[in-house]
Amino acid sequence: MSDLRKFKDKHKGEILFIYGNSEELALLTPEQIKILEDNTSIGTNYSHEAVNSTYLMTGHQSHVLYAMEVRGVDNFDAVFFQSAKPNPIFKDKYDRVINLPCDPDRNISGNISNDNQRLGGCSNIGTSATHMAHILGASKVVYIGFNQKNLSHFYNLNETYKESIIENINKIREKYKNVYPQKLFDDYTALINYMKPLEVVRKTRWESNPHNINNRNIFNTMFNTMKDHGTEIYSTFKDSVMTEAGAEYKTLDEILKII
Repeated sequence: MSDLRKFKDKHKGEILFIYGNSEELALLTPEQIKILEDNTSIGTNYSHEAVNSTYLMTGHQSHVLYAMEVRGVDNFDAVFFQSAKPNPIFKDKYDRVINLPCDPDRNISGNISNDNQRLGGCSNIGTSATHMAHILGASKVVYIGFNQKNLSHFYNLNETYKESIIENINKIREKYKNVYPQKLFDDYTALINYMKPLEVVRKTRWESNPHNINNRNIFNTMFNTMKDHGTEIYSTFKDSVMTEAGAEYKTLDEILKII
């Protein structure tokens, strides 16, 4: 397990962007991406297909392998592997892949210590990224590509992203089919099954996954803690769980004008 204390206030006072995987990522302009990539950010899962990030947060080993093969692990300052269990298959193989066990009852206002090296949340990769932003000391946190109202992703909106991801997955499967367990490749199959027509995924509610039902309350608790520490919290998507949980809505262009 890595010592989280080395990340404490590493980006104190900075604006920090957190990238989800919803349709919004497919709408970023080259000009917006250029500005975003000049700032500190935490990407999640496959967001790096659309915009590079300083850090990557994920809870699936398949995402870690994909990021290492497609983006290159050295292109992230760290890849945070969020999991309730502390033994990812990449343990000790890549020094930038950092295993961070999570705890659904973790209060993010608690200090990071030798005895508590767990991220809060667990049920949602966004909660883990939120806790990490708090640890890093960001003064402003901006969520881009977070909807969490339906199951539509940026690769559902843009065929180019979908084709790229499928092509990369096929290459990874072939390269590592005799190296890693089948469960890892089953995750890729599940991802491809999510790539349904846009009109289907837009109608499929996020809450259909039982793990997601209480996320609004979890984010609200986290946001209140961060606001008590003076952190400003924004979402660039108006109809989202983030705004309902207390993030202030601003368009991305409005945000980019103040950084």
